[in-house]
Amino acid sequence: MQSLKYITIASVRLVIFFSGVILLIGCGELLDKKTEIVTGITSDTVWGRAQSPYFLRGDILIPAQTTLTIEPGVVVMFSGNNKLKIEGTLIANGAASAPIIFRQAGKYYISGYYGLVFANKYSGKKSMISHCLITQARFAIYCDGDSPDISYCIITGNNVGVHLWNSNAVISHNRISDNIEHGVYIGSMQPTVTDNRIIHNGSGIICAYAPNPVIRNNDIYGNRAYDFVLAKTESDIIAINNWWGSTDEMFIRKKIFDKQHDGSLGNVMIIPLSQSCFHPE
Repeated sequence: MQSLKYITIASVRLVIFFSGVILLIGCGELLDKKTEIVTGITSDTVWGRAQSPYFLRGDILIPAQTTLTIEPGVVVMFSGNNKLKIEGTLIANGAASAPIIFRQAGKYYISGYYGLVFANKYSGKKSMISHCLITQARFAIYCDGDSPDISYCIITGNNVGVHLWNSNAVISHNRISDNIEHGVYIGSMQPTVTDNRIIHNGSGIICAYAPNPVIRNNDIYGNRAYDFVLAKTESDIIAINNWWGSTDEMFIRKKIFDKQHDGSLGNVMIIPLSQSCFHPE
């Protein structure tokens, strides 16, 4: 799984960049020159690095047939229990050396903002998120009827990482870690979850009402409750060619909630296991 080596290197860069942002905010340097956003996006818009950070007051809507593009290196801060709701298109493609950061404003937060909420139920231009750091949110990414591409991101320190409902989102090459509840929730449809590191969350992946998701080539281990939870699904789920932190099937099964724990559920099929030996912390 050599692709994980790339995201690990990118992870270090993001952490260093993020630490610098925190330091500047603590000194008041970024807040002095913030760009405040108080109304929704009414036409195709670009948030540029020169005007960063962007401070969102209240819920901000990207309406249907409208695109918001966020440039690499931009910091987007949320004022409180608000969200960025995407009914149109969000293009947030950062870079390994200049990630886009979504976070709560200020040094401290209590309950967190509601995150990036994708609710585009109509065909059109696909939203794309890459090389972003999303932290301190209730739901880092919430998809209801929309299917964005999410890649090379660090999604950490949230209540929930990625929550999919009626979504065929493509989630690849991300680090989804240290979220309080679950890393990824799959509710219905057939999303693709590949080449991610999903570790140290409350639960790794929860799969409910989703008969045929694509789940492969991921690191899924070290989550506090379960690495994989099957819920309200009678059919078997295929989750082969993943790394579960061990080659011992009995050990792996202890962290998978399926038919072995609840006879009304299907089985999570995990064999063959990933043969990769590259799993750095």
